[in-house]
Amino acid sequence: MSSVVVTDVDQGTVLADLGRLMGQALLGIGMGVAWGIYLCFDKSAETKEKDKLKSELNNTLYNLRKELDDVDAAAGKQLERDMDVAGKLAAEIKAALDQDRKEDIKNVLGALNAKITDLRKKIELAKLSQKEDLLLQEYKPAVPLMDDSQTRLGAPGTETEDTLAPQRPAEVSNSNNSIRTEILRFHALTKAYDEDVYRELLPLVDSVKGETYAQRLSVVKDNIKLRYGKLKEAAAETIAYRNVLNGLIETLRQHPGSGKLAGDIQMLIARKNITREEYETILSCAAELAAREVTVLEIKNRLEALGYHVAVGDDIAGKIENGEVVYLSTKWDGYKIMLRLDPDGKLTTRMVRMVDTEDEKKNITSYQKQKDIDTAKQWCKDYKGFIEKLREVGLTADVKFIKEPEEEGVACIVSAGAAQARAKAAAINGSGAEASMKQS
Repeated sequence: MSSVVVTDVDQGTVLADLGRLMGQALLGIGMGVAWGIYLCFDKSAETKEKDKLKSELNNTLYNLRKELDDVDAAAGKQLERDMDVAGKLAAEIKAALDQDRKEDIKNVLGALNAKITDLRKKIELAKLSQKEDLLLQEYKPAVPLMDDSQTRLGAPGTETEDTLAPQRPAEVSNSNNSIRTEILRFHALTKAYDEDVYRELLPLVDSVKGETYAQRLSVVKDNIKLRYGKLKEAAAETIAYRNVLNGLIETLRQHPGSGKLAGDIQMLIARKNITREEYETILSCAAELAAREVTVLEIKNRLEALGYHVAVGDDIAGKIENGEVVYLSTKWDGYKIMLRLDPDGKLTTRMVRMVDTEDEKKNITSYQKQKDIDTAKQWCKDYKGFIEKLREVGLTADVKFIKEPEEEGVACIVSAGAAQARAKAAAINGSGAEASMKQS
């Protein structure tokens, strides 16, 4: 059998589902890998695990409630209905969790994600409206209100809706000034969201100084109001997305191999506006990272179940995920399994024998060579079981390349520990000899 094996490990159906589920809902809600693993793998959870999952869901609702507390009473009352709906959906998920009804949970998750995303946006819109009230208290119109009492009767746009009869001059003046006030208000508010748009609209605002037709004033008002509304909505969405992404960065700090994605998120957070497409793209990337993390954990768990372990305290999952070479101890004295997982999912394993010196590495007896071959064959039997275990949990594992022990042999590696021990001993012996010479 083989001493060197290269295997393509794919996420398979299960982890594709995990990535899709997390990208579409879990990460946006604020729930993580533990929920995804529970929902995508064919196994039930222990009571303690379920309690942790419920706690994660409760934390999401608690954080939403805290955000809602910052909204004034009038807006908050309207948002309470949305909060009640989110609470009922969460209760449905908890009830389904108790009975391991995973498909029901998946179905409700989409609705909960949509409700929470919408609620976060509405909360931010309400907060922005509160800030606008403070802004307008300090605002003084740049365009003076006009006396339209000389507007000719019957001018286009001055008819009443009920009778089509001409309005009296005083009524026209009041009506037009009311529209101008709205124009100035919406224009002033655009500055809070985009100064470029504010400056772009200045000529249009200036054009109403001498305008006497209410119809044109209304068109200008609607134009500026529309621009303002889009800017405000984009600002609210950006704040809501930014809050989720900040939380995602904190989560990523706990996981190896996430540095690049965390950097991309920070760059997006620094942007003036974040679009829904950009936000969902980042969630998809995070979901792919989560799926890879699960791949790594399953590789680790399956190998440990077969009796292959790393040194106590060594972060095997982190090293594998970073693409580093990991050495696993085996049930055969002196032999280790060298393992590396490439970013593209290529898993390379090789049996090696640890030796103390370079001489041992170079001078291998015929007896030792045969022992190496026999040991490598036993490892190969375990490797077949390892591949089957990966397939059981939904990972596709296809062996692409094999090097037989007879043609490749078992590589020898000088133990770093042995080399360090020799260096330390030499240093001690050297200092001892030097002390002896001084005494003599």
